[in-house]
Amino acid sequence: MSGPGLGVAVAAVVVASIAAQASLYVAAGVDLRRRRQRDRYLRPQALTSHLSPKVSVLVPAYNEEVSIAQSVRGLLALAYPNLEVVVVNDGS
Repeated sequence: MSGPGLGVAVAAVVVASIAAQASLYVAAGVDLRRRRQRDRYLRPQALTSHLSPKVSVLVPAYNEEVSIAQSVRGLLALAYPNLEVVVVNDGS
């Protein structure tokens, strides 16, 4: 195949590829929207359940006298029912 027929075939393949990619983007957007709507109702239950696994956060403190209090307050303000915050100070 040569001449104008080859150019038309290449253009058709390019157009088909772009159309396939566009349809994948649309399908992914629809699926993402559905998942967000479904998960919006699941997240609050997970954050308020006392059956959630216990999470321990270790906070190393080395010469942090300026910011450690604000950091610990921020960690304690997290909305997780089984959270343990451990501040490890090296004595500095």
